[in-house]
Parts: sequence; C-alpha cells; structure tokens
Amino acid sequence: FMFRNDSAEKQAKSGEQRLDALKLALDAASTIGRGEISLRGTFTDVSAGLARLVGLAPERLKPARLTEILPLAHRADAAGQIEAVLQDGGTRAFETALLANDASERPVMMGLAPIRIDHSVTGATLIVSALRKD
Repeated sequence: FMFRNDSAEKQAKSGEQRLDALKLALDAASTIGRGEISLRGTFTDVSAGLARLVGLAPERLKPARLTEILPLAHRADAAGQIEAVLQDGGTRAFETALLANDASERPVMMGLAPIRIDHSVTGATLIVSALRKD
C-alpha cells in the first residue's frame, strides 16, 4: 500500500489552469499580445492578440523572427534587448513599434522574460501592449 502525494499534482494542475486563463484574458484584450521566441529569436508561439496587432494570422508569424515585425529604425535596439534576455537571463521592458501588415507603425511597450528549463534559458516570453498616440 502506497500513499500518493496528490497536493503537488493538484498544484501543478492548478498552475496550468491559471496560465491557460491568463492566456485567454490576454487574448481577449485587443491591445495586448503575447508570444514566445526561441534562442534564435524566431516565434514558437503567437497569440491571437499579437497577430491582431500586426494584422496577420498567427501561423504567418511563426516562422518569422521577432525583429522582422519591427520597423528598421527599431530593430537594432530590440535585437540588443532580446540578446540580453536570452544570454543574461534578465527581464527587459522597452518602447518600440510593430510594423503592421498595412505598413503602419504601431507604438508598443514590449516586455521580455527568459524561459528557463532545468536552469537553462531556452527562449523568451514576450508581452506587447499598444501605446496610444497622443
């Protein structure tokens, strides 16, 4: 007869359910997008909200690098921010712009945080929030 510790299992399930709810809430907000990038800076996950901000379907963004959806003038700074997160494992937040499918630039605040698996950075999560033009 063995005793099983269900509390760890329940906590993991609860954490997954909370993360799923957070993703749904972010997707429901029309001015917030979420995604994940690999160590090469390519999208591995794109939310409906991020795709909506860019004006493309999520599957069209998946093979792209994050910097490819930014205007040329913003790419070098963003690449440095991305590299810092992926190499140093810290978090970053910075203002930039998204290059939308209609060729317009949409000012955004972008937050990046490393994804760690077994203490190694394997990619990054990003949150993008549209900024109002004044």
